[in-house]
Amino acid sequence: MIELVDAVRLSVESKNWFAALFLAITLPDVCGKLESPQAESRKRYEDWFNRYLSRKYAMLIDGYPVVFMAAGDVYAIRCALLHEGSDDVSEQRARETLEKFHFTSSAQKGMYRIGSERGFLGLNVAHFCKDICAGVEAWERDVSTNPEVVARIAAMVRIG
Repeated sequence: MIELVDAVRLSVESKNWFAALFLAITLPDVCGKLESPQAESRKRYEDWFNRYLSRKYAMLIDGYPVVFMAAGDVYAIRCALLHEGSDDVSEQRARETLEKFHFTSSAQKGMYRIGSERGFLGLNVAHFCKDICAGVEAWERDVSTNPEVVARIAAMVRIG
């Protein structure tokens, strides 16, 4: 897994935004398959997001929990990006709260909403990719004592 995480980080460093984003958005798929090979793709993806990233995309505002991006939204953007090359998730069945994403490479914060548009979330691509990489590293630590998962990680494709 370290090779994939390193590839995302190298792409971020070199500002190869599409390579970084498209690879990063697949990492929860890879982790989910390695951990639960029999589970359905969407379930694996959403479970992984809920365990490793959901807290980054929710916060308390005036004492009330606000979710900026739910697991279904991330799965929807994964599907829209990888299968359609789109940031519009309004037609994706998995979406929960969002209709459209906007990725930026500017030096803004990790996430933001623009204007009063409901269902729109802007994300800094570098922050989003780094969040996923950190989640993958936490996941890898968590599964490091599971010999079946460790064996599946060792059997992953290598380029040499």
